[in-house]
Amino acid sequence: MKDYLRNFFNGRYGMDSLNHALFFLYFILLILFTFTHSSIIYTFSLIILVVILFRVLSKDTYRRSLENQKFNNVFVPFLKNAPFLKNTNTIKTRFSQRNTHRFYNCPGCHQTIRVPKGKGRIQIRCPKCGQTFIKTT
Repeated sequence: MKDYLRNFFNGRYGMDSLNHALFFLYFILLILFTFTHSSIIYTFSLIILVVILFRVLSKDTYRRSLENQKFNNVFVPFLKNAPFLKNTNTIKTRFSQRNTHRFYNCPGCHQTIRVPKGKGRIQIRCPKCGQTFIKTT
């Protein structure tokens, strides 16, 4: 059985960014359906699910990659400038450095300042506005 599944999925296209976006849209439509019970929304969500499954199981990887490339050319520049995704890199950076550094906001200009942990009470000088404040690391 294990070899059968491995052979079945061998050469299939799989998930890409277009499929992720379609899956997100499918999930949103399902949530809308739970509140509205609209047959139109349910039908659209099923169509999207069929398209996702078709793209995942497709062996025509060249066409699927062209579709994904067109999607990325249109939507990636939009997503890079989206205001709701502006702080994703800073959140990742803070999370990865949470064991070694503390992050404080300057009370004057609200600039984020990174200081090492374990130094006790220190006086922090903001590099942007020059205001000093005392915090415990």
